[in-house]
Amino acid sequence: MLVVARRVGERIVLGDGVEVYVAKISRNEVRLAIRAPQHMPVYRGEVWDAIAAANRSAAEAGLEIESIAAQPPSAAAAPPTEPGSSPSGRGEP
Repeated sequence: MLVVARRVGERIVLGDGVEVYVAKISRNEVRLAIRAPQHMPVYRGEVWDAIAAANRSAAEAGLEIESIAAQPPSAAAAPPTEPGSSPSGRGEP
């Protein structure tokens, strides 16, 4: 990890086209301004972590669904209903 000291108005350049400016410094807060190409998403750390956790959960759920789909049908599975009939047998949708 690179640690640099910057003052208000100074910047750091990351790669080609990404600039981070120190906009404001107060007691417990540093405000940064980020200039990046529109095709490059910029997220706060906690948002990025939440997205990554959601993606991991979705990927794990996808694996569970695939493993369930690969199992042979159960003998206890209910037979398919006829069109226009309902599972309750009362003609309700």
